[in-house]
Amino acid sequence: MKKSKKIFLSLIAVFAIIGMTGCKTKVSEKHGESFEVSLYTNSSARINWNYKLSKDDIVEVSYNYDNSGCDPQASGCGGQGIYTITALKPGKVKLTFECANTGMCEPMENLVYEITVYDDLSISETHNVVEN
Repeated sequence: MKKSKKIFLSLIAVFAIIGMTGCKTKVSEKHGESFEVSLYTNSSARINWNYKLSKDDIVEVSYNYDNSGCDPQASGCGGQGIYTITALKPGKVKLTFECANTGMCEPMENLVYEITVYDDLSISETHNVVEN
């Protein structure tokens, strides 16, 4: 029993590492009034994300979870946390994503977006500004 538990925990650690390396690679952008950030999320492997904004009134962030790529019979498959960033008013704001469960995500760097919203509500952004 102890050996199977060690194997199980080792597999979770491997999947967590695989998931962490993919966290920053699937980023889709749409310049205009909104764009999306897609981050690998897996609750069973304790890979979840929190975000914070440097100002609350420049953009709005909404969240949707997509695990459509998973086999319904598979446990612990994970999916994509899709964050849609929508312009509200002109200004500059910093959006920082942090791994919510640092015990499984270390060494994880924050993913930072520096966002500018213009008078016509178009958006420009610089991402992968790494902060530890």
